[in-house]
Amino acid sequence: MDNYPEERRLDYPRNWEDQYRNTGFVHQWRDKYSDLFEDYQGSTRLGTLDLFPQYALMFLLRRDKQIQSITWYKLASTPERSKNRVETLKHWDTMRRWMGQYNFRTLQDKLHQTGFKGFTGEPDLFCWEQDTERWFFAEAKGKDRLTETQIRWFHSCREALGDLADIRIYRLEPIPTRPLTTRWNTQRTRTDGPAMLRQKQERIEIRVPGKACEAAIPGRSLA
Repeated sequence: MDNYPEERRLDYPRNWEDQYRNTGFVHQWRDKYSDLFEDYQGSTRLGTLDLFPQYALMFLLRRDKQIQSITWYKLASTPERSKNRVETLKHWDTMRRWMGQYNFRTLQDKLHQTGFKGFTGEPDLFCWEQDTERWFFAEAKGKDRLTETQIRWFHSCREALGDLADIRIYRLEPIPTRPLTTRWNTQRTRTDGPAMLRQKQERIEIRVPGKACEAAIPGRSLA
């Protein structure tokens, strides 16, 4: 079986995780791209990051690379059995427009022949670049790894489309918190005697996302 693609890394603000766990969504996503998330009401599994990577990836690709995408396209389903038939057919029309009718049908037939159903194994997103007219599939990963079913889907896609099969894997990771640093400031001060150098040490609060701590910094009083 073919090796799966190398991973591409994308970073996101760590505070997205807290907001998603608490509300099931990150409001910045919809505030910036209401059209992208108008049909998504948020995760019902509060306290978890269920589906977080794929929706974060949709936002990041749109914001940073101007790449459009759809999710839950259920390429291996049959329309009459699709739970959201109208939405599924709408997604298929989008895919045909970018892939071409022949490529779309060839891949769909291959998935049916190899026993796939619904969205089983399919990458999280179907994506396209408006300017270049390039299209590809994208799989978003947080801490999880590819499953055997996903790898089989990738293999079927390559068998059906050959070199046209562009599948990308994105590893999403929170931006690391910057470590605390101690800064020192030497002040020139005067006393009753000759001018001299003296260091005064103070403690001030340095705010780091999610933490409050103190660092020693000279030059000011503790009052």
